Amino acid sequence: MADYTATIEYNKGNDTTPDWTGTAIATGGVSGANELRWTKAGDGGASTASASWPKFRRLASVGAVDELWAFSADTTGLKVATYDGSRTFARVLRFSFKNAGTAVSAMKLSSYATSSLGAATPGTQPSDPSTDGSGIVNGHATDTSSTAYLKGNIYGSGLTAGGTQETPSAGNVGTTLAATSGTAGAATPSAGAWLATWQSLQADTQYLQGSAIPQAVTAFLLYFTLALLSGPNLCLGSNIAPVAAVQYDRT
Repeated sequence: MADYTATIEYNKGNDTTPDWTGTAIATGGVSGANELRWTKAGDGGASTASASWPKFRRLASVGAVDELWAFSADTTGLKVATYDGSRTFARVLRFSFKNAGTAVSAMKLSSYATSSLGAATPGTQPSDPSTDGSGIVNGHATDTSSTAYLKGNIYGSGLTAGGTQETPSAGNVGTTLAATSGTAGAATPSAGAWLATWQSLQADTQYLQGSAIPQAVTAFLLYFTLALLSGPNLCLGSNIAPVAAVQYDRT
């Protein structure tokens, strides 16, 4: 059976009145295109190439990287208006799945050091300067209690087995987003709900999983949100971004 085709959409409006128009980026970023890029508030730019993206000074104490941009091409991007590294906004990011796919498992969302989707080594930082996302994915024993620096949350399963689209209301996402948030294995929200405590996105060690298997060959939206943290023990490097991946089984 056919796989889904999917894009990632980001909100350029506000939480109460989201604007997803013209915001789709493809999966599988390459050469600066189809990237999510974090930076210090005020430092990003809509036409800044990936190779020239401003450096971020790691924080003296653990906290959020407070601005997120999405780029459909190397020098074509927009700020994700409702991202600020907190849990205040519900309409931030979503996967848009087309109607060609048939899944036999719930959707799984996590992050990996590279596109090979290898295992994490919790709490272990690579040598400086790092050239992949292993520092963010592995986390650090002191900064994050060996959970990932990248946290996430998803809303239900996106589409129920009966074909009902699950769309969050504006407002807070869960109750707990902390540097140490993260539990072993899958963190699964209830249907039509966010997780109360955000999950660490640490390869196959800690990850998000939808609450149901979506109805087959039906287009749907899976709402999710992210928060990237930094801290004094995070590795240095010119590009330490992890690879985010949504996965499912099919027949």
